[in-house]
Amino acid sequence: MDLLRGLKLNCLLVPWVVALVAAAVLIWFQHRMEARAAIAGRQALVAELAAYAAFETSANRPPLDQAINADKRWKCLAELKLEHDRVTVARRAGAAPALDPQAPPHQLWLVVDAPQWWPIDGDHIAVAVGLRDPGGRINGILYGQIQDPRPDQGIDLILAILALALTALLLGWYLSRRIYRPIESLAEQARSALEGQPAPTQDTHSAETAVLRSSLMGLVERYRSTSGKTPGVQPTKPAARPGDPPTGP
Repeated sequence: MDLLRGLKLNCLLVPWVVALVAAAVLIWFQHRMEARAAIAGRQALVAELAAYAAFETSANRPPLDQAINADKRWKCLAELKLEHDRVTVARRAGAAPALDPQAPPHQLWLVVDAPQWWPIDGDHIAVAVGLRDPGGRINGILYGQIQDPRPDQGIDLILAILALALTALLLGWYLSRRIYRPIESLAEQARSALEGQPAPTQDTHSAETAVLRSSLMGLVERYRSTSGKTPGVQPTKPAARPGDPPTGP
């Protein structure tokens, strides 16, 4: 019966092990997809601000107030001027820039080479692109603050894990019903045959164990025919013959 207990335990645990592995892979995959989506969203914000800054060379550039009212995602838009190791705010719309004019972030100095973005708190990022004059020289920085476009798929992940748990529970019940219980019934019948007892009245079988059941029942019938053990019938002692020694009371 220890083997049967091990079989029952495996029928119940194997689906949960598979579900745990699948959940771990799902969490890893979601983190990867969220990271890629966040990078793509930040790059899109940089491209959007760079397109707005490109209007510097034309007379069609909308004012900062109009730009920030057209897109409520931006919390701040400002034109900055770099002066040696400090910055000054020439114009702004929305909230005040989250930077120290006396000790500006080093990303502002890298705008000369390429647009930059960096986190300023847990929920917002700063984006900076260069403002160029008609000759292509940078004469300022367009700075913006916006909510970090990180996708939030926590609910979807929780629902997926719950679905995996429910699947593991149902699969464990199915394996126990279709494999463990029929084999347990076969073991009871074999034990009854060995002990010369009647077979259990409850016979549980399934299509998955049909071949095993047929083979085991054939062995049981052959054992009964060769051993002379009939269920429910106690074997009788042979009659004593003259000259046999006494066998006791």
